[in-house]
Amino acid sequence: MNRTEQRMEALEQQVRGQRRWNRALGAVIVVGGLLAATSSPSVPEVVQAKKFEVVNDQGKVIVRMNAVKHDGEQYGFITTRGRNGQSLVEIGATVKGEGQVKTQNGRGGTLVTLAANAEGNGFIKTQNGEGGTMVAIAATVGGEGVIKTQNGNGQTLVQLGTTVEGEGMIKTQNGKGGTLVKIGTYKGNRGGYVETFDQRGAPTSEIPEDS
Repeated sequence: MNRTEQRMEALEQQVRGQRRWNRALGAVIVVGGLLAATSSPSVPEVVQAKKFEVVNDQGKVIVRMNAVKHDGEQYGFITTRGRNGQSLVEIGATVKGEGQVKTQNGRGGTLVTLAANAEGNGFIKTQNGEGGTMVAIAATVGGEGVIKTQNGNGQTLVQLGTTVEGEGMIKTQNGKGGTLVKIGTYKGNRGGYVETFDQRGAPTSEIPEDS
């Protein structure tokens, strides 16, 4: 089994595990909703605590809901954990409206991160579980956006981007910082262009040719 197949098998196992913990989390949310909705005198209308935990038959925590304070900010967290205590899914939010969802491989490595700030800017990032980014997608409320694929070692392979002025660009790179092909559009509906480069970054062709 090659390295790619091993990673795919590990990811499939991770997804199956996450489904179990997500079902447990769903049960917690449903129960909480029922408690909040009931008007029975024997059940309080509001249940408050600084921490909620769900444990399995062995007494190990598999879902945790808690609030923490960090750098003067209040954060709320929901975390699902594997049978050995490793984090699988983390959901967090601040009082300012920032939020993040993160999935992990059970060994401390991040696989997927979704985040947004209070202004509405957001990004999605997938990683290889060893700290290397594979795909990154970002967008701003102003209309700018970018998609990048990387090789897991920090080098960009393909990049797609657009600006609020209507400019767009597709760029392929050699994984060493050198651009190979660039396809773009000029702002103001002035058409587009194609440029190619060699491995050293020197231009080899341009359409339309620079006059």
